[in-house]
Amino acid sequence: MARMRIQLVCIILLAFTSWSLCSDSEEEMKALEADLLTNMYTSKLLQQEVFNQENSNQDIMKRKTPYILKRQLHVNKARRPYILKRSSYY
Repeated sequence: MARMRIQLVCIILLAFTSWSLCSDSEEEMKALEADLLTNMYTSKLLQQEVFNQENSNQDIMKRKTPYILKRQLHVNKARRPYILKRSSYY
């Protein structure tokens, strides 16, 4: 009977110590999760800033490109024949 009580007490002590260790590790895990989330958030903000800067540069290029295309479409001059003939004289 005394042996059973000693075994029961040992099992209970092991259970309490493992629960306390688990709670410590859970707190560490929560702290690591919080650090990870803050790092992810800051990296996301930095990534958005870089993306916004790239978009602003692309907007400027988008404004210039249609003007150039429009100018090229309106200037459709035929090649003058004397330019073609001049090369044959040489």
